Amino acid sequence: MHAVIITGGEMPPFKVVRDNIDYADLIVAADSGYDWATENQIVPDFVVGDMDSVNREVPKEIKCFRYSS
Repeated sequence: MHAVIITGGEMPPFKVVRDNIDYADLIVAADSGYDWATENQIVPDFVVGDMDSVNREVPKEIKCFRYSS
C-alpha cells in the first residue's frame, strides 16, 4: 500500500506531491493540509486532526476524524 499524508507547513514542490498521489492507494490530509489539498484540487480519502487550523468546511462525503488538542 502506498499512502500520502498531506500536513500543514512547508510543502515539497507540487510535482513531487502530484507524482506520489498519482500512485497512492490512500490520501490523508492532516489539519491545514486539507486546505492545501483543496487549493490544489486534491481530494483526500479522509481528514484527521483537531481542525483548529482548517479554513474550509470538510464536506460530509469525506470522512473526518476530529481530535481535541
